Amino acid sequence: MSENARFAMPPFSPLVADTGSPPIPEAQGWARAYDGTLGPLIDLSQAAPGHPPDAAILEALGLAARDPTTARYGPIVGDQAFREAYAADLAATYGAEVAPDEIAITAGCNLAFFVAAMAVAKTGETIVLPAP
Repeated sequence: MSENARFAMPPFSPLVADTGSPPIPEAQGWARAYDGTLGPLIDLSQAAPGHPPDAAILEALGLAARDPTTARYGPIVGDQAFREAYAADLAATYGAEVAPDEIAITAGCNLAFFVAAMAVAKTGETIVLPAP
């Protein structure tokens, strides 16, 4: 057995190789291909902006990065002050009572979907996901 054959990577499972393109690069490709004939492109992307953060955000991040308490794990359901501010914003926007204890902050929409699915599906139940 040659030295290279001994360390060769096994082939990917066909199930892994057939997972399709990630949606964000796919949509970015559509935007690059758009010729503008129907008007200007309006970027409504969420969680993957194509522009740098505002200078004030970068400054706040820099200050937070220098604070040793920032490096610790926070509450499982998110920062209390953030949950209070978000509950107040939802209440003002929708004219409904929303308590901070009814809010959970997740690390992105995939985790939010996963948590929501766990909340409504029992052990052994099947969840069907549409493929756009």
